[in-house]
Amino acid sequence: MKSVLFKVSFLIYLFVNGMFVYKYGARQSYVNSISLVIGYVFFVTAFVVLVSKRKFNFLSRNVFFNKLLIAVVLCFVLVFSLVVFKVDSSTLTADRWAALEITIQGIIDGVYPYNRIDYVGNVSSNFPALGYLGLPFYLIGDVGYLQVFTFGLFSFYVFKEVRNVKYRYLLVFLYLMSPAIWWEFIAKSDMLSNLLLFALMVEVSIKKRRENFFDKPFKISLMIAFFLLTRGVLVIPIIIFFFRDFYGSKTSSKLQSIAIGILSTVLICLPVLLSAENIEMLINHNPLTLQTNKAPVFSYILLMLPFFISFRTQNYETSFFYSGLIIFAIPFISMISIIFSEGWFFAIFDHRFDISYLSMMLPFAFVLFKYEFNKLNY
Repeated sequence: MKSVLFKVSFLIYLFVNGMFVYKYGARQSYVNSISLVIGYVFFVTAFVVLVSKRKFNFLSRNVFFNKLLIAVVLCFVLVFSLVVFKVDSSTLTADRWAALEITIQGIIDGVYPYNRIDYVGNVSSNFPALGYLGLPFYLIGDVGYLQVFTFGLFSFYVFKEVRNVKYRYLLVFLYLMSPAIWWEFIAKSDMLSNLLLFALMVEVSIKKRRENFFDKPFKISLMIAFFLLTRGVLVIPIIIFFFRDFYGSKTSSKLQSIAIGILSTVLICLPVLLSAENIEMLINHNPLTLQTNKAPVFSYILLMLPFFISFRTQNYETSFFYSGLIIFAIPFISMISIIFSEGWFFAIFDHRFDISYLSMMLPFAFVLFKYEFNKLNY
């Protein structure tokens, strides 16, 4: 595969997952963690190279192998469901599941969620729409099933959009061979599911596009408002994918889009806003303050890039690439800064830096890989 976009994204994929292998591989004493990283990188790279060099072509010549992949996906849906079911949430050091549950409980019970302390002493910084995203899975017993649902949806996307059966295997392989993804399931985290659902929403919007996105602004404005109220970092791909069309739309369309966005935001946030006891509580305890306090100063400088990229990108493949690259760059630069100030051991092993934030680029990389695979002969 000669594409620079693919090579850069794949190298970042290996780096992110290699960090997980290194950090959590150090918890066992049988194999040196550096050796584990080298073995992981070699195995995944070798498989990708073999597939791209026209090996495994037999997978595309027999209907049986397509059905076998369906069986593999269903098997892992069961495996992931068992992982979520068996993991005792109260034993986890990562409290993302608890933050999501607090947000959902606040919406259901009418209790303000952002001043409640979870089991490890933290408060939720989840935006309200993330609570709605996790609500169905909370009602069936565990917010962790959100990840299982997202894997099933992603697999359906692979079967529908990847033309060549052997590249379907490869894309599912890259998903399943990601320790960062497995960490999300074990920790019952909502982060990558949230970002992957957004990426798939963008794909659906692209498929249905016949004109400027904002010529008929209702659906797109509603979707943008909803996803922007799930996670603040999504402002980056939202600008990259949609700002040029918004800028080029008619004044009436702009005004309609803004009005729909504001109304959607108010309606989504209304249950939370009404549950606050007073204005002081809203000012002193809110997810926007909590999330912006965590963001490094340089991340606001990087927010200028998406506006420029939105006008410069020629295709959606490039937009997915830059979305993932900027979303990766923010925590990566933060990690380097902490390593210089705190040292490698404290940054990585003493939880001064959360390496899971590096994996936020993976959903955009997976969609980019789909575009790359469909370019190849089949």
